[in-house]
Amino acid sequence: MPITEQQAVEWAGSVTADELTALPTSSNGRLTLQRCHQMISVSTAVVHCLIPGGAQPPVLPLPEGRREPASTWCAHLLTRDDRKRQTLSGARLIRTGLANTNGADDDRFLRTFGHKQEIADRGPGSPFLKIMYDPMVSAMMHNYVQEAVQWMLKGGTSRNSFLPLLWAGFRDWATSSAWTRGVVFLYAKEYKQRVQAALHHHQQSLSCLTLDSMPITEHEATAWAGPQSADDLIPIPERLTWIALRLILDFRTAVIHCLVPGGLTPPLSFRRMSASLQLQELCRKVLERDATRRQSCDEALYQDNIAIPSQLHKAAFLRTLGHVSILEDHLARHNYPFVQLMFDPALDAEIHAYIAEAVRIMMRYGTSQRSFIPLLWAGLRDWETCSAWTRGKILLAARNYREAVERGKAQHVKFKTNELLVSMGLEPNHSLAHLPSLTARQTRRNGISECELRARWG
Repeated sequence: MPITEQQAVEWAGSVTADELTALPTSSNGRLTLQRCHQMISVSTAVVHCLIPGGAQPPVLPLPEGRREPASTWCAHLLTRDDRKRQTLSGARLIRTGLANTNGADDDRFLRTFGHKQEIADRGPGSPFLKIMYDPMVSAMMHNYVQEAVQWMLKGGTSRNSFLPLLWAGFRDWATSSAWTRGVVFLYAKEYKQRVQAALHHHQQSLSCLTLDSMPITEHEATAWAGPQSADDLIPIPERLTWIALRLILDFRTAVIHCLVPGGLTPPLSFRRMSASLQLQELCRKVLERDATRRQSCDEALYQDNIAIPSQLHKAAFLRTLGHVSILEDHLARHNYPFVQLMFDPALDAEIHAYIAEAVRIMMRYGTSQRSFIPLLWAGLRDWETCSAWTRGKILLAARNYREAVERGKAQHVKFKTNELLVSMGLEPNHSLAHLPSLTARQTRRNGISECELRARWG
């Protein structure tokens, strides 16, 4: 679950962003050489997020026509920082480890990273203050930090993935010092870049699902499918025992449940089915008639192993699974609701498109003959001449194939997502890291120390 605002407020506590980014000084209150280098590194990095010149293109380039006076202040700040670096490289300061010879200079330098009221006190100087409190720049940075916070809340799964400084910096932006704003902004930049890099790696990994080899060619598919027609690939059993008949009825029910609700999984989304009461009525008839036949099968199963004793009855039953030519007899067509369904022109087009997509996936992502399903290829090729029985078999094969592909993709995505979370220092959703260890639970239950338990059980 995403991190809620209530959790964020609780986890961040009452500490302000200024307190989280407070600059420590030496024991005697002096600004150290190392800390001063860090401060000017921050101010320079902030400037290079606004104007070119850094190691990367600026993430918040100043908009055309509105660059002044911010771009001028950026140039002044870079000059100031370069001069300060030269000063810090002096032998005397290096020997003392302090940023300034006089303590009073420490305060003056720190105030250039202070709050908005320092601008008036500093006159024409303090370019960093002027940049960080420029209304346009401030709004741009605030929006940038806000987006990083939204990513954190939406993508986080636990307290381990919550960054208090991001939340507090966004919350306290209006009252924060220029130093704090700069640190929070750079922190947001680093966070977003880490997330984007991890997502890019994640997407590259997922692209491996466009499987690792060349697609199956049409020439290969033709050779592997062979000359057999789709009808020949899956003929109806010649000997209709009770068991065979029961399996045929179960098959037909499964096909119907691809079209209307009632099966173990939701039906496929065919617009023609949802819009046609006539087709829904045909489905009802098929289910009712097959339910009656199924009951007869169950009753006769232990009495006789021949389902349809006469050739006449067998031929009549097979016609209920036959070709479209059966429907030419308009007086008898009502006896073949399943055939009517499978050859309804509008539904036929939608089912054909569904199967064509399954074949496209198989051809695009298959890697060898082992991943090739001849029935799908032959079924699409011979669709116009197939019987209702064959069309139903092809539809079920296409559904099973596409659902298997989706399950494989979901498992792959879950695995790669967990890799992504770990690479970002976050916990997978199913992680048990938050649970106490067995020995810790035993300690609470029986009062024996964890060390003693570990020693006892090795």
